[in-house]
Amino acid sequence: MTFRNLAIIFALVCFSMITCSCARKPALPTLPVQGAPGEKVFRQAEIKFLSQEYPEAVQLFQDYINIYPDSPLVPSALMRIGAIYLVQNRYTEARIAYQKLIETAPESRFIPDARLGILTTYYHEDAYEELLNQAGEMDDHSLPKGI
Repeated sequence: MTFRNLAIIFALVCFSMITCSCARKPALPTLPVQGAPGEKVFRQAEIKFLSQEYPEAVQLFQDYINIYPDSPLVPSALMRIGAIYLVQNRYTEARIAYQKLIETAPESRFIPDARLGILTTYYHEDAYEELLNQAGEMDDHSLPKGI
């Protein structure tokens, strides 16, 4: 492993520690949903998310994904679900949501954040070997902006 890869891993771990230990509420920007299919359902899910009514938000986001699987907002819904499970310490479920986003929307702008979310779950589970393996596969294009 090169010094560059170790520096990236260190930065990811530091970022994860800061973002996950300081705030319990997922810090994701609100999303424009104007004109999207199922706009009303997605907005209801967003309201629940922002109100930290997480079980209701997850259910609404999952309903949205099931009803509108081809909507451009599905990656956003999966990102929200992953973030909710992450703050609830439900790391396996968070990882599943992030992985589904990566598999179903490989061109999404959320891919770097989903990858970081996966690394964060391994960090909190003390699965450092898996964390290092996954982080070692990342490159500059895999990182969220600002790292």
